[in-house]
Formats: sequence, structure tokens, C-alpha cells
Amino acid sequence: MSKKIKNENTVLPEPQKKKRAFSIDNLLKNNKFIFVISLIIAIVIWATVTPDRTITFSVPLNVSTEGTAVGQLGLEVVEGQGQKVDVEVEGKWYALSSLSANNIRLTVPFTNITKAGEQELRVSASLTGVTASDIKIARVVPETVKLTFDTVAELPFTIEPKMVGVTASEGLIAELPVLSEDTVNIKGAKTMLDQIGKVVAQVEVNKTLSRSESYTTALKVYDKDDKPMDLSKFILDLKEVTVTQPISKQKDLKLNATFKNTPEFYQKYPLATSVSPSTIKVIGDAEIVDSISSIELDAIDFSSITPDQNKFTYAVSLPKGVRSVDNVKSVNVTIDTSGIETKTVDITTFLSNNVPEGKAVTADVQSKSVTIAGPKDVISSIDATALNLQYDLSQLEAPTGSHVVTALVKSDKYKNVWGVGEIKIQVSIQ
Repeated sequence: MSKKIKNENTVLPEPQKKKRAFSIDNLLKNNKFIFVISLIIAIVIWATVTPDRTITFSVPLNVSTEGTAVGQLGLEVVEGQGQKVDVEVEGKWYALSSLSANNIRLTVPFTNITKAGEQELRVSASLTGVTASDIKIARVVPETVKLTFDTVAELPFTIEPKMVGVTASEGLIAELPVLSEDTVNIKGAKTMLDQIGKVVAQVEVNKTLSRSESYTTALKVYDKDDKPMDLSKFILDLKEVTVTQPISKQKDLKLNATFKNTPEFYQKYPLATSVSPSTIKVIGDAEIVDSISSIELDAIDFSSITPDQNKFTYAVSLPKGVRSVDNVKSVNVTIDTSGIETKTVDITTFLSNNVPEGKAVTADVQSKSVTIAGPKDVISSIDATALNLQYDLSQLEAPTGSHVVTALVKSDKYKNVWGVGEIKIQVSIQ
């Protein structure tokens, strides 16, 4: 008999597992599945049979008369806006959980309001932006609210600056405060606006100042009995202003007459001149005032001076930040022209200055009749051939062609003679 020899290296195939078929019966026997299903069913039953809950929201009242009959009368709610109303909402917990005060709208009836005044009105609440049907408004507290209706207006009021406890250092002066804005527009109920007595910009300084200082301060409104008013009842187009407290210095300054186109002799020996007033009292920033020793008036053109024309009026020009204490705007200047005489002569010599490079200039006249002025002894015996008319071409825009220019009387011999009036001559430049 032959023996079968088993090969130790032979791999036997694993037996195949049988697939378990899905079975409701087996699922119902699964304890984990039964637990989950039971929990879900319990929650659904609890949510269904649980009694309704209530939640209270504090909602601010904000109503508008726009588009209503009351609005057409020009009436608006001027008091009572923003007061809190407690609204109790009832419903299922899952519906209430997503609700907020923004989902509640408050309204009041305007139907019986025909004039300004306080009204007590029933307030109603409704839900907005809510789709759930199992919630409702349960109660509103208070049931009525008081609102004041009035015509709203906007009026301008002058701002009064008030600096408390200001003193200036020795030698200086604390002037009236200066505001960044002089008026404020206030909007509110007409009856409240009629009660306003003043608007004040007050600053508590309480110290000695050696220079000007600025402060930013809030505006305050007072009634006609000088009692502060509630700013919440108004709308101001300015909440605050800047108040500057000027600390200034006074000084007396001499007024000096000045001249232009002055003959050489009178540059060294000026004509006797009087200015009325001769001094001016100024006030302004201490540093600026200290830097000024006198005020120079606008220059008097010598060509305008004659024996008969020797009085002139000139405006006083002061540096920025400085003003006249006595509000002096102009002064009178009188020139002593005694001993001065005029004479008409013909001048035949014409001299040009600042001729454009490469250009030739000729006067279009051979002789010019002009009036001259000077000391009597000089004028009476003057030699007209020693006089010439000089003109400057530096200000001409076009360097060629025909031009009318202004000329001055000059002389190497007569240093104390000048031409009277504006002297014009025509020249050609080629």
C-alpha cells in the first residue's frame, strides 16, 4: 500500500465568509440603534407637548409722522422717542430662540392728533421678519405712552464767548475772546426754540496769560431765565467751537510820510511835512507790536506836489494782527510848499534807460512842453536846455515797435526841480 505524503509547503485556501443579509429583525435587536431612535422620538414628543414659553424684549419706541396726516400738518414727535417698551412674546422654545428685539415693531395711532402738545397713545407691537406661526405677542407694557408733538424749526443763534478767570501779565491786555464760529444753527421743537435765551461757549481758564491761547469747548444752551437747557432736545450743527483769548500789547507809533520819484536834493533835505494825527495807538500781538517802531504811509509821488496841491489823505496800513485802538483809518499829510513855484518849459533832450540789447530807441517828438516845480529862485532863472526827460524801458512787454512811456524830469545841474503831473512821450524801438 502506497502512502500519501503531505507537502508542508502547500497553502490551503481560506474558507469564504457568508454575507449577512440586511434584516429589520436584526436591526430591532441592535441596542445602539434602539437607543438613538428612542432619544429622537423623546425629543420630538417633548417639543410637541411642552407648554409654550414666554420671553420679554425691551424695545425702544421710534415712530415717524412722515407720510401721515399729522406729518402734513408739520408736526413731528419732539419728546418721547426712544423710551423703552417691554414686549412679551409667547411661543415654542425653538421658535423663540432665534427671536430678537429687531423682530418687533412698535406703532402708535396718529388719527386723532390735530395740533401740537402732549398725547397719551396706545402702543401696539407686531412681529416682523418672522416666519414661524407658533409665536405671538402676549403683552405690551406699558400699554400707553406719552408723546409730545410740535412743529420742528431750525434757527440761528449768536454764540457768546465766556472766559472765566483770565488775567494778563503785567504790561499786557486781555482782549475780548474770539470765536472760530460766531453762530450755531439749532433744530428742535418751535416751542423749545422760543425758550432759548443764549448760547454760550464757556472756558474755565483761571490763570494768568502772557500770550494768546486757544481752547476747544462744548456749547451750552440757556433759557431766558439763564437756566441750562437739555441739549438732547435739540440738534446743533456745531457741538463745539474754538475760543481764542487774545493777550495783546498797546503802543503809540509815529506816522511817517514817505515819497517816491524824489529829486536828489530833497532826498537829503526833505520838504517840511506834517501828519495829522502824527501818532497812532495800536494794539495787537505783543511780539508783532514790539517789532514795530513807526508806521510808514503810502509814498507820495513828487510829481503830484505843487504850490496849490500840497495836502494829501492816505489810508493807514497796519501789519496783520495789529489794529488801531481808536479805529483810525486814514491820516492827512500837509507839505510846506512855501517858496515853491511852477513854470512851463520846452524840453528837447530825451534819455532812455534799460534799452533792450541790440535795439535803438528814438523819441517821436523833438520837443515836449512840461510843467516843472522847484524853489522860486531856481525856477525864475532856469535854463531849460539843462533839463532832460528820462524814461525806463525795462517794463515793456514787447522790445520792438512804438510805445507810450512815462518820463521824469532830470537834470545834472538842477537837483531840486521836478516835473509836475504824469508826462507821457511816444518812442520807437528798432
